[in-house]
Amino acid sequence: MSFLDKLNRDGLFYFMSKPKYKDPPQTFSEQINSLSKDGMVITPDAEKILSHTSYYRLSGFWRFYRSPEDHKFNEGLTFETIWEDYRNDRRLRLLIMDSIERIEVSFKTKLANILAIKSNSPFPHLNLSYLNEKFLVKKFLTKDGYKNAYEIFLDAAKSETTRSTEEFVKKFNDEYDEEYLPIWMLVEILSFGTVSKYYKLLIPKIKKEIAKEYNLEYFVFENWLQFLSIVRNMCCHHARFWRKTFTWKPRELNKNKYSDWNPNINFNQVYGLLCILKYFMNIIRPQSRWHDDIINFLELHKIEKLGFPADWKNFLPWKEK
Repeated sequence: MSFLDKLNRDGLFYFMSKPKYKDPPQTFSEQINSLSKDGMVITPDAEKILSHTSYYRLSGFWRFYRSPEDHKFNEGLTFETIWEDYRNDRRLRLLIMDSIERIEVSFKTKLANILAIKSNSPFPHLNLSYLNEKFLVKKFLTKDGYKNAYEIFLDAAKSETTRSTEEFVKKFNDEYDEEYLPIWMLVEILSFGTVSKYYKLLIPKIKKEIAKEYNLEYFVFENWLQFLSIVRNMCCHHARFWRKTFTWKPRELNKNKYSDWNPNINFNQVYGLLCILKYFMNIIRPQSRWHDDIINFLELHKIEKLGFPADWKNFLPWKEK
């Protein structure tokens, strides 16, 4: 008797294996009936909405209204409530993306300018003396063999330059015999994630100089950049932020140095994310309409679901200076 046969005979194999997924597909009308049977009050336009916004997508919102015992919906829950949560999530995501775009552009500008001026060269990204040696040692398996993090960055720089359709890239390549673009051009075609990873490779002295532009310790700045690049990708894929808890928890600020901040911020909730965004926007675009838009949004909705405390306006970065 084989080992697997023995496990199956003893009833142990059942606990080690996963069942196959067998839920059948449903028509939009059948989906409405399922929601109704579970206790949701169906509004007249519900089926029309489901035909354009999938049942599974909206399930991320109505799961908060199900009983943990029988999985029935809370009494009186309407489809309109779910649709309102969905629309609020979309408004919130657009506000998040708006601010991240400005942060990304600002960061790329600061990094390119500081490195170019310091090196007195258009190509500081080719200067190995600016890199932390520990990132040159460890190798990672890629489709082209083992490479260190800096070699992976250079590959990304070449790849993005090759596939770019930007006119300034074509013009530069037509006029100059260079393997790489100048740093101020390169950051324009590289993703936020790629440039933030390059920042991670730099020596602490240069990291500090760039982070100082935002009045942050470089290790906090580095961590927040990585977090925001993840959030940016979530925005691009229309991920849900309403009642979101992030698996990546951003690094917390030094409570003594930033004593005007709420000492109990949970940075892996939306409250923490919006505090980070507001902090950067206060520096980058203090006169932007974004500040009024985000405040108006927060004042109109039940933001305790986003992790906001009742006294959120009493702390930086929300408190009026």
